[in-house]
Amino acid sequence: MMHSRLEVLRDLAGDHALPLRVRGTCMAPLVRDGALVVLAGPKRVYWPGDVVVRGGTPGLLIHRVI
Repeated sequence: MMHSRLEVLRDLAGDHALPLRVRGTCMAPLVRDGALVVLAGPKRVYWPGDVVVRGGTPGLLIHRVI
């Protein structure tokens, strides 16, 4: 069974924090192109202002919960 990149990252982050390099500017100035972010395991509750990572095309997307 093939797993999506997001599923693999979720499993890895569940064990420990996972550093990822950001590409793009849509989250600037909070998260700049080339910044290193740390992906932590999923939470049960997300609040407005939380930054989350989700699967997208062509890769992973960072979004702020509103």
